[in-house]
Amino acid sequence: MRERSAQTVIFGFWQDPELRLSGLAQIAGRREVNVTESAISQRFTPECAAMFLNIMQRLAEVRLESEKVDIPLLKQFSAVIVEDSTSISLPTELVNIWQGCRGKEGKSRAAVKVFVQWNVLNGALFGPRLSDGRMNDHKTPFDIDELPEGSLYIADLGFFAIERFVRITKGKKGKRYFVSRLQAKTNLYNHRGHRIHLAGILPKHVGQVREIGVVLGQKNGLPVRLILIKVPEEVARERQDRIRQTTQKNGDVPSEEILALA
Repeated sequence: MRERSAQTVIFGFWQDPELRLSGLAQIAGRREVNVTESAISQRFTPECAAMFLNIMQRLAEVRLESEKVDIPLLKQFSAVIVEDSTSISLPTELVNIWQGCRGKEGKSRAAVKVFVQWNVLNGALFGPRLSDGRMNDHKTPFDIDELPEGSLYIADLGFFAIERFVRITKGKKGKRYFVSRLQAKTNLYNHRGHRIHLAGILPKHVGQVREIGVVLGQKNGLPVRLILIKVPEEVARERQDRIRQTTQKNGDVPSEEILALA
């Protein structure tokens, strides 16, 4: 019975995402299951939600062989893991289950955040793993210890946290590596402990690259390689406009440092 119930919901909403209960009843009828709208409604329980979560996770774990990349530079790593997340707004009735960020006028809204990891070397997809919509990306439900030895980890600025980078490079499973953009206002030091001011070392000409060894943060002191590249003016302006739009939505103004680093 569970199999036919799952087929009814999956095939029904696949056909029409706005399908009503009457439409689901018709889909069930095609599978020789006579069920009323009320009976379908009564089956949408927490247990039903857990079942569909398990189905979704099992489907997502299928290896996407057609999506793997063939880049010689990356083959020196045991795995190249890219992680990202997305937030999905939910009906307010679910706020006690999936808590979103507080909206205007102090009202809470429900949201779920979906985390996924992808090994670009073989196309394997891990997840999705779910959390409250308000959770910061760097508190991802994926455990750093799950990263294999000799792997490379790549994520955007939402996952930036020096403590995470320390655990990645100095984990129990041997040496691992990461690539990340630099979070603005992050302190950088030379190997003698003197703070580095980026304004004095930024490349001046388009296409110019500067590469130096620095220590990321003072508390943990993680040695990393910093790569600076001067982008064309049109690229910089596009980035700056995007930064201004994002900060304005949050009622803030971007600093001159952030705009310069763009």
